[in-house]
Amino acid sequence: MWEQARRGNDAPVETPAAELVEAVTEPTRRSRTPLTPHQIDAIRMARDNGESVMSIARRFGLSRMTVWQKTSLPG
Repeated sequence: MWEQARRGNDAPVETPAAELVEAVTEPTRRSRTPLTPHQIDAIRMARDNGESVMSIARRFGLSRMTVWQKTSLPG
């Protein structure tokens, strides 16, 4: 389409059906299993032992933010 505009060709462009994107009318949220108290303790212990947030996140399959939240909150 950009090429047509640059060349001055205003004819409509036929888009193949495979390139059309369907709108999601009711998005679903991915379910997340809450961490168990044992997992939270393991995360805190790893952090207390000097393990990096990134390493812990990879090991537990979590986001870095989750690790930060679990290690910076009291109790």
